[in-house]
Amino acid sequence: MAGKSNFTDEQLMDLADEIKAKYKGKELTPSLLERETGIGRMTWKRRIDDYLRELNKPLVRDMGTNTDDMILFPSIEAIFTRHGYDVESHVKLVNALHELELLIQDLYKEKQQYKEQMKKYEQIKDSFEEQNKKIQDLKSQKSHYENLYNKLVVSSLEPHLRKEMGISSDIINFNENKKFYEKLDSLEKNFPKPEESFSQKKIKELEDEYSF
Repeated sequence: MAGKSNFTDEQLMDLADEIKAKYKGKELTPSLLERETGIGRMTWKRRIDDYLRELNKPLVRDMGTNTDDMILFPSIEAIFTRHGYDVESHVKLVNALHELELLIQDLYKEKQQYKEQMKKYEQIKDSFEEQNKKIQDLKSQKSHYENLYNKLVVSSLEPHLRKEMGISSDIINFNENKKFYEKLDSLEKNFPKPEESFSQKKIKELEDEYSF
């Protein structure tokens, strides 16, 4: 490249910017710049070494102590300054970019909140399905024991069923003490109100909780 030694520092910086853009942000080294421009690596190192180091730094803004910032955005002002634009002269554009940045932050926070809500929903759904299964199991048990009880009672009344069920004696023999069983108040003594079983209590609690 003719006149290599006549490049000003500003021209070398412009060339470095072009090569940085060409390689989509790849780190610039004197060797890479020499291959791309034909200008000796020592010239780059001697003339604009500080600028190359600055150019290779990530353009990340100062996050301060704001823990709500979950996305690292590049510093808008630093981008303008690095490329030779006066921030004050482009204040409207800079402000518009900051507004866009805030909008993206808000959208990101909404996404995070949505993810948390979905996580809680899945937990509630799993819990509901588990409790519903328990209710169905308890109802099946209740139905099973009711059927057994009914079979036993009916079988005790029907002679041919008693034989099939292997029942040889009455559940209650009224003939043994007729006078006692004839009294109305004896019914409460012989047939006390059954206590609510654990299964029945559990079914009722679950039905009340989930409005079945």
